[in-house]
Amino acid sequence: MSALKNHITGLKEVFDKYADSDGNLTKDQFKTLLETEIEDEGVKAMIAQVGFEKIAEKADRDNDGKYSFRELCLFAAYLGRHCNKKCGKKCDA
Repeated sequence: MSALKNHITGLKEVFDKYADSDGNLTKDQFKTLLETEIEDEGVKAMIAQVGFEKIAEKADRDNDGKYSFRELCLFAAYLGRHCNKKCGKKCDA
């Protein structure tokens, strides 16, 4: 399996671990996922600096109060871009 497919599969597994039976995350589940699954202190500091409420608002792209797998992927891309800009290759979210 390619590295990209491994990452996507891993992201889906993490999403499914926290998602409700309807296939979405509630705001509390999204917060728990971030608090539990992100280990990098630089990323945690960025989330604390920006504030979870603002991040949650931006991540909920369709404003339905839930977080789909697509929305989690878009948020993960945002984190990846942030890591690339701020942390360089040493960042390991």
